[in-house]
Amino acid sequence: AHDPEPVHKCALAAGRLIMGKLSWDSMRGLDFLLTRDDIDPARVGVSGNSLGGAKAGWMAALEPRLSFAVVSGWAFAPITETWGKFCTRIPNQRMREWMTWDQYLALAAPHCALRIVNGDADVIIDKEDDGAAWRDMEPAVDSAAQVYAALGKPDGIQTWYEKDGGHRPYVARVPNLAWLVRQTKPEDRTPEQILDLPEINFGDWCHQHGFQLEKLYGTPLHLLGATVADMGIVPLRREQLAVLSPDEIGRLEYTIEGWLEQIERNLKDER
Repeated sequence: AHDPEPVHKCALAAGRLIMGKLSWDSMRGLDFLLTRDDIDPARVGVSGNSLGGAKAGWMAALEPRLSFAVVSGWAFAPITETWGKFCTRIPNQRMREWMTWDQYLALAAPHCALRIVNGDADVIIDKEDDGAAWRDMEPAVDSAAQVYAALGKPDGIQTWYEKDGGHRPYVARVPNLAWLVRQTKPEDRTPEQILDLPEINFGDWCHQHGFQLEKLYGTPLHLLGATVADMGIVPLRREQLAVLSPDEIGRLEYTIEGWLEQIERNLKDER
């Protein structure tokens, strides 16, 4: 819904790229979290996979209230300027008019530890499956690491790869959860306890709970073959997850269509 060319062009005409909206909305969610008494402002971070990984990268760069970020299923590399959806490709092209990839990554250095996790066979990102996306990213990471080190954070930015892994939510792998625990330092968990967790096949978990994965990602190379930590998680019903009431669902003010209509009205008023 967010990436057809007419949607992209409408947002572009208003100078409001879709990625900007996704990031802005996430920042507003952070506004809400920080009003709560049960949220520690010093231990707030972001993680995401695929489009969510791209958004997590922008959040790490632009949101100084974040202290850590895990970017999964995404590359900070030139291939993302020419390959992929409008909502990720065009912002990267615009960003590169102002800075290099290592400078972009270094924007997070003052406030946000960054871990970039991928499968080395992820053809959704590494289009030719020749490792170019990852090879091209490593020099930018190495350069940004010097900025982190200068700020007293020698391990502030890291990459992690799963051999023969496809487009998967690697934040759920035990090593990456242990990294999160090192960042957040919860009172009731240690990294060693996380490393002792068993792991399960995500495809088996989906079948067990009756989830049907979409065709593109529901393959052994991608989500069906993913390995995740077994923490006894069970899914919530849709009704339990709902944010909107039944009578609010579909109303324009809560949809991308409504947002685009508002943009078009504003543009007409400006003319």
